[in-house]
Amino acid sequence: MLDKILAVWGTPRTRSTTFLWMMKQRGDFHTFHEPFGQSFYLSEDRRSNRASDQPPRADMNYQAILDMLESHKGQEGRSVFIKDLTYHVAGMCDADFMSHFHNVFLIRDPAKTLPSLYSLLPDFADDEVGYDTQYQMYEIALASSNGAPPVIIDADELADNPEAMIRGFCERLGIPFIPESLQWDNIPPSTKLTWWIGGDDHHGNLKTSTGFRTNRFKDYVDVSDVPKLAKAYEECLPYYQKLYANRLNTSS
Repeated sequence: MLDKILAVWGTPRTRSTTFLWMMKQRGDFHTFHEPFGQSFYLSEDRRSNRASDQPPRADMNYQAILDMLESHKGQEGRSVFIKDLTYHVAGMCDADFMSHFHNVFLIRDPAKTLPSLYSLLPDFADDEVGYDTQYQMYEIALASSNGAPPVIIDADELADNPEAMIRGFCERLGIPFIPESLQWDNIPPSTKLTWWIGGDDHHGNLKTSTGFRTNRFKDYVDVSDVPKLAKAYEECLPYYQKLYANRLNTSS
């Protein structure tokens, strides 16, 4: 059992909910879907007005969520796993906050994530992307890693070769590799995967999948076709490239 919360930090549209579903199949982790997203949007500490029509909730404050996650460690003999988005903890992710977690970073080329995000949330704000925060978090985790750099997984390489990537991930984290966790039955359409204020439609691909390789239901615009995306891509790409250079590479 891990001594800390295992956290996979992604930006939107990096297959992170698929990663969480894989972890759920293992059976040895309590799993939580974007718990700090509730802090970002719905708590007394919230940093977005997207859900301003809903009253703020003290039980979703950042410290309350962290305390809740810590309280689950060891329950039923299981460790704790979260997947969350980096922008949800922007401004919170100092060394003390990061010390509560075994930090793993799930990355993906912004040329793919940004059009997908735009198709779901065309009015996304600059602070709802998170590549800059992801790199900041990596640097903080690296500084306190004692020579064992944090694991970085590229989402597309994960989809292309899930067994090798997850085996490498497990080896680095010191947890058993469970091959059976890489496959699952179709998820019932009624299954609620998220608390997200906009609903659960953005997980349609996952619900019809049986593994990391998902079906694609629609075509997306190119980042060069929309000025908002072109600007975001220019800003995000350098952070992605820096993280990609240090990713888990199973071919070496």
